Amino acid sequence: MNNQEKYEQIAQQILKQLGDNPGKWQAQWHKLGSAQNLDRRAYTGVNSFSLAFNDYDSPFYGTYKALQAKGLQVQKGQKGHSVIYWTMIQKKDSDDVFPFMKFYKVFNIDQCDGDKSQFTFADKLLDADSRIPELDKWINSHGVPISHGGDRAYYRPSTHEIQLPNFENFLSPTNYYSTAFHELVHSTGKALERDHTGAFGDPSYALEELIAESGSAILCQEHNLTPEIRPDHAQYIASWIKALKNEPQAFVKAFSQATKAVKFLMNDEEKEEKEVA
Repeated sequence: MNNQEKYEQIAQQILKQLGDNPGKWQAQWHKLGSAQNLDRRAYTGVNSFSLAFNDYDSPFYGTYKALQAKGLQVQKGQKGHSVIYWTMIQKKDSDDVFPFMKFYKVFNIDQCDGDKSQFTFADKLLDADSRIPELDKWINSHGVPISHGGDRAYYRPSTHEIQLPNFENFLSPTNYYSTAFHELVHSTGKALERDHTGAFGDPSYALEELIAESGSAILCQEHNLTPEIRPDHAQYIASWIKALKNEPQAFVKAFSQATKAVKFLMNDEEKEEKEVA
């Protein structure tokens, strides 16, 4: 079976899963959750919004004194983040009350030194030894810088960089490599002249997501990561087909582009091996 026949077989497997009501896709890593204080109470309103833009591995924040009480020390030079605290104050010698707003500075525990194990997914984290060195080497061989941390996975075209959550936060090693493959396929967009200018919700954005996830499914097969197409591939693809309101036709178009991206990535590796030889 040549590569084209193999890819067509993969496409048919995905189409079958799409027709079997694949279900709703969920993130393949433990979501860190929204910003919360050291007692695990989530910030609300404008505080939740403003803290959401910080790119820390942890969602936990506390005041300087609260962090010290937990045995953590804010690192020298770290800048705090402002949060607003509202309360009602009663006027002296009166039944009247009025709202009072106070600003506090809080720090993320990633800005601190000390034992942070009380704020981790200790019972869920993957063992770093479960990484697959051969796949790490292959992913890194394409020269796309990869940063780890935070709560999102994405490729940034403007800087040609990939961001992934920490390996340990993924549900399984397969989930990590599948996600890394997805972002790596995104990274081929410029070289293959795909449209990366679409904003979230645009048809071009949705099509690019279909391409990346289809490419991930192919690469999982190419690297023997999974014996068959994973349900989460079909789930993710189904969500973007629905966004395009174009059913399987959108997938067929995207899969063709995904095949080109995979061939580009695989050929890069072959070229590197020839140059070394």
